[in-house]
Amino acid sequence: MELINNLISDHLMHAIGWTIIHSLWQASFVALIMSVYLNRYQKERSIVRYRIALSSLYIMLGLSLITFCIHYISPGARGSQIVHAAGTIDISNLTGNHYIQDITFGLVHHFDFITTMWITGMIVFGIKLIGGFVLIKKYEMSGQIISDSRVHLILNDLLDKLNLDKGV
Repeated sequence: MELINNLISDHLMHAIGWTIIHSLWQASFVALIMSVYLNRYQKERSIVRYRIALSSLYIMLGLSLITFCIHYISPGARGSQIVHAAGTIDISNLTGNHYIQDITFGLVHHFDFITTMWITGMIVFGIKLIGGFVLIKKYEMSGQIISDSRVHLILNDLLDKLNLDKGV
């Protein structure tokens, strides 16, 4: 964990962290709007529904990029001030059921850990994606045929269930 903290500046770490936090509610909002459109166009062709879902993914990517730019370009953003002030906040003095405050203070208190874990996960899944791509290209270049009979049985069974004519 210290390795990632040493490689990435605090400013970049905080911009990534606030992008992760904001992407949670942004993704929920985009999913809500997408579900309304998918319900409205449920009788349409599948390509229309596919384009609605794909547009939602692009909108989410755009919102995340905008959020990152806002937090990275403006160093005096409110989020950075909250994170730097986290050490001075005394959570033990709060009384009552302030769930939102508890969640916010918990996020701020573990902000670097959340960001580091997210970056570590992105690195691991990126390596896995690249490894799978390299393996597929290796099979393509060698002309090797995957001869696992279980895979062929499962896929042929699926073809029968879907009433498709082409073999696997």
